Amino acid sequence: MLTRTRTPVTSLWDCWLGTGRKTLRRALIHDRATTDQDPDVRLEALRLWAAEATDEVRDALQEHALRDESEDVRHGAMWMLAFGWPADPLTPVTLQEAAAADPSEGVRSAAAQAVEAVEAIVAGGEFP
Repeated sequence: MLTRTRTPVTSLWDCWLGTGRKTLRRALIHDRATTDQDPDVRLEALRLWAAEATDEVRDALQEHALRDESEDVRHGAMWMLAFGWPADPLTPVTLQEAAAADPSEGVRSAAAQAVEAVEAIVAGGEFP
């Protein structure tokens, strides 16, 4: 018999896929995305929340892309913005700010690539 280890991330997915009330699921995902101490949980919650494609989640992604303490969360939030909200006027601004000022070289590089991706998507062209 195959058993699965229960982790905070698998618990989020169980909640998202479960039969519980949608309002409670959304509240849990929002809470985990904004307050959880585990960066893996924050990132996974942001991914689940991003599926809603609302202004609220866009704003949260912009905040996480610039200010989250975890490089992985900042990196993930940038790409979610780039592919989820490429035409939003604040997306390239947020990505350019991260490309110029993020303390991590890896995140700065990824932000610069995300800016190029946004420009290509908006122009209807191909990625460089």
